[in-house]
Amino acid sequence: MIKNVIFDCGQVLIRYNEVEIASNYTDNVSDAEILGKVGMSRKYWEKFDRGTLLEADYLKQVKQEL
Repeated sequence: MIKNVIFDCGQVLIRYNEVEIASNYTDNVSDAEILGKVGMSRKYWEKFDRGTLLEADYLKQVKQEL
């Protein structure tokens, strides 16, 4: 009997490109590159994805760095 199924989405099941994702929020390619690099950096994203960094705090910290 199968008890657990684990999905590894990032670059396995789903193509993951930070700049493409960030380009949904700006038409400027340079801005999308910066936003993708900062907003989805491991520095913030892993904590946010894990649930140990609240959305409000994530946004605040990313905005400060930008």
